[in-house]
Amino acid sequence: YYAATALALAGPGGEPVSFIIPSGNLGNAMACIWARRLGLPIGEVVLAHNANRAVPEFLGGAPWRPRPSVATLASAMDVGEPSNMERLRALYPDDAQLRAALSACSVDDVAIRARIRADYRRLGRIWCPHTAVAAEAYARLSEARRRAGRWVLVATAHPGKFRE
Repeated sequence: YYAATALALAGPGGEPVSFIIPSGNLGNAMACIWARRLGLPIGEVVLAHNANRAVPEFLGGAPWRPRPSVATLASAMDVGEPSNMERLRALYPDDAQLRAALSACSVDDVAIRARIRADYRRLGRIWCPHTAVAAEAYARLSEARRRAGRWVLVATAHPGKFRE
């Protein structure tokens, strides 16, 4: 669906579409990264993580340091050592290239709850906790960065799936 979305939403001159992807094990993100490597009009790829911060810390410049998973509201993303990190690092063997190709952030449970409430009041939409992580990542982008391109927030689950 990254290919179809990028082709459908690319600007008239083929301006790329950027994605914010709720991420845990990085499988969904790898699909987007491969689509971009194949030449589809995909710009920025932002990996939106919950409180499991190994990937955001690494992409922010820290050494790669997997760790035990932390339980969060966005439970499908509770991954401290993503198995797809090996594939990602094989695709970008140089850490500097990898850090230039992707960015990431971490969103804790307090921010997840606040984003669900805020966007329900503002938009009348209820996000699942995973999608709320992506929505919060988008909200944290600078105004200039948001306006500079076309952004897609990837929704990974329906809110009805979560009793909370």
